[in-house]
Amino acid sequence: MNQFVHSGHCVKLIVLSNGLLLKDRLYQTVDLCVLPRKYKLDFSVLRRLRREIKTGKYNAVISPVVIYQNLATIFNQRKIPTIYSIHSTLSRKKSDTFFQLLTFKVKRKNEIFLSSIDVQTKYLINACKLSQNF
Repeated sequence: MNQFVHSGHCVKLIVLSNGLLLKDRLYQTVDLCVLPRKYKLDFSVLRRLRREIKTGKYNAVISPVVIYQNLATIFNQRKIPTIYSIHSTLSRKKSDTFFQLLTFKVKRKNEIFLSSIDVQTKYLINACKLSQNF
């Protein structure tokens, strides 16, 4: 986040838990909003996130949590470019594998998945039968 601020961008960080360990490392100009969840899928937090995305003046959103972002923007008229960082390739549970495959297959035009290494990208393309530019 600090690098975006350093590059001249206005940054708002929305965190869905109380455990923000890097809070002291953030630049003071980063607008921090904490929306602590009580459950894995907390609808009160989802409503607040939806309101924030709808009323905020964002050029782009970076999110590691695809399901929250998708549910928060499902009927939003404004299609904000969204970047999802992929942090893991192999799923621990079969249900995670199913949701990962579903997530890639129903990808919207304004969504970009960013993997950290080429091997990870190649694996996901082969395992999930994705196009080269997923």
